[in-house]
Amino acid sequence: MKDFGCWRWFNRILNQAGIEVNEVNEETIEKIIHEFIGEKVKYKRCSTDWRKTRKTINEDEILKGELISRLKTIKA
Repeated sequence: MKDFGCWRWFNRILNQAGIEVNEVNEETIEKIIHEFIGEKVKYKRCSTDWRKTRKTINEDEILKGELISRLKTIKA
């Protein structure tokens, strides 16, 4: 698990998806998340827009479920 920046929130989502971050899948996870939220966020840095998007996803069970479904497609 990561414990910095954006990853703190993602750890909960990743746990719900049954995904453990490792060297093999970390880049794929980031790609899926970035594509899902529709913005290009620099690694280890959250933008103001990202914070708004994170709140929206966190409060919308359908969006959260869609993100979790996409993450579940990752092979460990």
